Amino acid sequence: MAQPGIITTGLVAEWHAARAHLGIAPGQNALASTQLWDTSGNTKHGTLTTFGFTAASGYTGTGTLADPHRLVFDGTSDYVDCGDLSLCEDKSCSYEAWFRTTNSAADNYSIVGEANTGVSGWVAHLAIYAGYLYAQVVDAAYASYLAGGITIVSDGLWHHAVMTWGGSNKLALYLDGALNQGDISGPAGTPVITTAAIGRALSSKGWLGDIACARMYSSALSLTELQQHYAAGYLWPRDFLPGSVAVPSSRYSIIMGDLAVPVS
Repeated sequence: MAQPGIITTGLVAEWHAARAHLGIAPGQNALASTQLWDTSGNTKHGTLTTFGFTAASGYTGTGTLADPHRLVFDGTSDYVDCGDLSLCEDKSCSYEAWFRTTNSAADNYSIVGEANTGVSGWVAHLAIYAGYLYAQVVDAAYASYLAGGITIVSDGLWHHAVMTWGGSNKLALYLDGALNQGDISGPAGTPVITTAAIGRALSSKGWLGDIACARMYSSALSLTELQQHYAAGYLWPRDFLPGSVAVPSSRYSIIMGDLAVPVS
């Protein structure tokens, strides 16, 4: 089951640290949850690669707003291998993530996306450079098509980012529920993709920071849809645990951790 409040039409995969363990519990370091469960129901589970399974390179968090369940990447070789999804090959897809970082180094650090690990130069991903968030496509000739690169996100705060590719070969970047930059023309060629990943894309550096969840869609999300995701946040509501009874959200006004607190 996908996170409550999330659009499921076109959802290919959702990886959430709060349900990383078999889709029913947060990821664990002690038992080494090496598989990052796909909660979309499509069994596109990710494989944690080179993580140390510590609070500095692995799972951490208690499920509160200040300390959410998340994956911590050490900035060297940590990444999640999500297999070959080939979503962007028809130029209709979305990449989404909730992330936090203080990294402002002048290099490319991929958050989530797809790439060709062979001779082709194709890359499509959300990433940062010198702390600036951008959405990028690199074609087989290594020409770069970029949306964003205008807003610094290395402030240690949680941010919601979405890259869309669709609508007459147009790229767009959304940050925290608003358009950051859009209507950017994409490449003319046909992408050839061999792998999807969280925290790495070919020559990019390993992600340095936290990622609470990531999603990939086979369509370009609309502004209304991604605003719905932004409103849903990065916590997994406890009242939607398997076997529990969902309580109408109208009875709640505050979110404390992943437990909705009733209005007094």
